[in-house]
This record gives sequence, structure tokens and C-alpha cells, in this order.
Amino acid sequence: MGMKRLKGLLAIFLCICLLTGCWNRREIDELAIVLAAGIDKTEKGQYRFSLQFVNPSEVAGEATGRSSSVTTYADNGYSLFEALRAASQISPRRLYVGSTQVLVISEEVAKEGIEEIFDLLHRDPEFQTSLKILVARGISAEDLLSTATSLEKVPASKLTRTLQITEKVWAESIANTTHDIVGDLVSEGKDPVISGVRVTGDPGKGRKEPENTKEIIPPAKIKFAGLALFRKDRFKGWADYKQARGILWGRDKIRNPPVSIGCKKEKYKISIETVRSKTRIHTELVHGKPKVRMVIRPVARVTELICLIDLDNPENIHQLEKRYAKVIRNEVKAALRFTQKKKLDVFGFGDAFSRSNNEWWKTVKDKWPSYYSRLDVQVDIVPSIRRTGLRGKPFQAK
Repeated sequence: MGMKRLKGLLAIFLCICLLTGCWNRREIDELAIVLAAGIDKTEKGQYRFSLQFVNPSEVAGEATGRSSSVTTYADNGYSLFEALRAASQISPRRLYVGSTQVLVISEEVAKEGIEEIFDLLHRDPEFQTSLKILVARGISAEDLLSTATSLEKVPASKLTRTLQITEKVWAESIANTTHDIVGDLVSEGKDPVISGVRVTGDPGKGRKEPENTKEIIPPAKIKFAGLALFRKDRFKGWADYKQARGILWGRDKIRNPPVSIGCKKEKYKISIETVRSKTRIHTELVHGKPKVRMVIRPVARVTELICLIDLDNPENIHQLEKRYAKVIRNEVKAALRFTQKKKLDVFGFGDAFSRSNNEWWKTVKDKWPSYYSRLDVQVDIVPSIRRTGLRGKPFQAK
């Protein structure tokens, strides 16, 4: 009986040892919840870390409308962590970055290199690896985060939601996360790309919440603008329009963008929506020279038709597919010419060679930018238009 009681007490003691309790608990009313952050550089070369906090009383049901939905604090430091902690001199609550949705990096910081930033983001366990990353274009990260937005009370929510929508339906932006960019940075054969964002209109008026949110046409608007291209961790330029979309076709990041084509001599009379797409990269060595074949298989539907074309005729669908494929091929070719001129392998061809021809890759990886600039790339588009809407013929047809 004594032995059984001893075993029972020992089991209880072991259970107590495993129960850690809440020794490091932090009450929510003691925290300043960071929803967005920005990184700039000062004239003295210090980092300037901007932190956007939500004002709980203004986004909850008891909103008074007398104060802003968010507050942005900023402070400086010679290291990123020092600048982050320096903001605690302003905030009456302990900073909590675990709910941060987006990080905006200024163009100036991006030119000097982003490796130090991602070391902090990947090392600190509080930052989420799903954190969205953006580059501020033509404006400081602090000023961009200080721009009041309509529809969404919290600018951080506006940025993340608009990014997800524009990536899906317009395809000139990419919703890259910390995890995605770190993967590109450690890769020897793939250069990173990050979405750009700017403020259009009057940035000065954008900082005034009543003025910028209560007008029918806001004086300042946050808008996504192209892709920031990097060589390893340093910013090297912007890709816009055809080049940006061509990069996303090649990186297999296309979802539902529109494609406009003409009919005979008239331009942009047919709209086609991509329903889904798949891109495959095939690499090989031909007589010792690298060659790439990119195969893109988009599936689409016709959404607008102002031409006298009978889409009930399979031959007309086939001709439409060929013209649809030509537009996509031109976008990819434009992106290839642009990035080859800059020697930036944003498609990850080097990565593909490292997997398929690893021994050869080891001999050229240090000179890969030069190889990429003259790489032979074949682009094959295999389109499929499967739906034409509720009618085959246009209503103008008799």
C-alpha cells in the first residue's frame, strides 16, 4: 500500500514539473499590437523603424470618430532591433509584432541591401513567416504608412487585402512573404522580386484622415505599382506593365488576369480572362550550351466580344486561342529581354539547372548572371479557351 501511494505521489510530482503555467503571460490591454511596419534610412545612416498600431476604441463598436483608427510611431537606431526597441520610448504599452501583416521597405534601404532585414524577421520568433513584404516607390515607408485610407479603417488591412486582390485579378504584383523571399535569397540561381507600392495624388493631404477619407475622390491614394527587381539582396530596378506580368507568367504566379486582343484592324475588342495557368521550366545542355524551354498552359474564358465572330464555330475558337497565346508570349519575351539586359534571373532558371545538371551548374554558378544575359529560352504557350459565356455569337450579329 505504501509503495502504491509513493508511485502515485511521484506521478503527481512529475505532472507538476511538466506544467509550466503562464510565467510569461502578457495581458492584451498591456500590449501595443503592431499591424504594419516600415523601414527607412536617416541622413545619418541610421535605420528608422515605423510602427503602425491599431487604436482599439476606434475600430471597435464604440468608435467615437474623434481620433484616428491607427497611430504610427517611428524612431531611429544603428541596428534594426535597436530602432525597433527605441519606439518603446514613445509607446505606453509593450510592443507586440506577432500580428504584423505587412512590412514596407523604402527604395533607399532596398538599394543598400535587405539581407539584414530578413535576418531579423527570420530570427525573431515573434515575426510571422507569412508577413507580406512591399517596397515603397518614390516615397518613404513612414509617409506611406501614414496615408489614411477609405473603405478600410486600418491602412495595414488595406495594403494586404488590395495586394491579394490585385495579384489575383491584375497580375502585376506578387504577394511575397518573408518565407518566399528568404527562399530566393538563399538560392544560388533565383533573384527575388517584391511588389512595389506608391502614393498617388497629394501625399501631404493623405496624412490627414478626415480630409483623405471623407472626400468622394480622395486627394491621396495608395496604389500598387510594378515589381522591384533584386540581384541577391540589392534592389536593381523596376518592372512595369508587360515586363511585370511576363515575370509572373514565368514564375507560375498567374491567376485570373484579363487579356485584351483586337479583331482585324480594331484594337482591344475582345477580353479574355485567364481562369488558371501552369508554367513548367525544362532545362538541358545542347552541345555544352544551356537551353531553357518554358511551357505555359493557360485555361481561359471569353468575357467580352465586340467583334462579329461566331464563337460557336470551333475554328474561330482556335484562331482566338492563337492570338491569346501571342499576347502572352509577347509579355514573357518582353520580361526576358528586360531581365537579361539587367542580368537578373528572376525566373529561377539557375535553380532549375542546379537540379537537372548539378555538376555543370557548379562550374558556372559564379558567372551565372553573364550566362543568363545570353541564355537561349524557348517560350511555348499551350492555350485552352473553354467557355464563351452565355452566348456564342455577339448580339450585333443577324
